[in-house]
Amino acid sequence: MVDTGAGMSSEAATSSSSAMGGLGGWGDPFARDPERVLRDVMEEKISAGYARREYGVAIDEGTWKVVPEETARLRAAAQTAR
Repeated sequence: MVDTGAGMSSEAATSSSSAMGGLGGWGDPFARDPERVLRDVMEEKISAGYARREYGVAIDEGTWKVVPEETARLRAAAQTAR
């Protein structure tokens, strides 16, 4: 037996692997609450550019606030493009 260091043990000739996804989500990203997207930007999980492109959320990087009018325009444009 070999101690894996993760609270598990394994036979010496055994191999294992695992994979984890990242930034996956549920539902339409353009329907996500803009304030939650802003929080992800502020927590450096995504960039403001990614928020704009993938969520249709415009963020003023000077004030760190959602720009509602621009967000509405981006989301409307994405709807017509679908």
